[in-house]
Amino acid sequence: MLGVGQSPEFLLPKLVDHFARRLSRVGLGNIDVYRDFNDVRMVASAYARLLERGIPGEAYNVCTGQAYSIKDVLAMLAELAGYRIEVDVNPAFVRANEVRRLVGCNRKLAAAIGELKLIPLAETLRWMYRAQVGLEGVKQARWFAERTLAPALFSGIATRNTLMNEPVVNLAEAN
Repeated sequence: MLGVGQSPEFLLPKLVDHFARRLSRVGLGNIDVYRDFNDVRMVASAYARLLERGIPGEAYNVCTGQAYSIKDVLAMLAELAGYRIEVDVNPAFVRANEVRRLVGCNRKLAAAIGELKLIPLAETLRWMYRAQVGLEGVKQARWFAERTLAPALFSGIATRNTLMNEPVVNLAEAN
């Protein structure tokens, strides 16, 4: 499941993060594997509809039924970011018994809740990339304001950074 704000400890958010920060290299495992990547908005919609129309106790595959390789994802992100990233295959990330293609079948789900509104992977990556780039800009502006402008304009006034440098006082010891 993919979406804005997902931890870069997961593969696709890691790739989005690397491209958003304009890094030149990324360490990955096997990039010739295919997976069924799901947009969190599609998954949430499917879950909500399952609550209304699903049969209790039944199992449903919430998936797109479409497979993309990591190479495909890298190409989509390269197009979004306007540059290609170098991939270093890290043996520590390569799984010995990697399943080459893993894709779900959503026919049972669609029969239960009606046709799914699939969100193309390229659109999900664009959403994540734009949010990440926007967040980086906000972080840089806040950092500049707190480090440069605030001390010059508001000397003696407590800011988040000055408060973070204050010693911690134990309330039990303060009395």
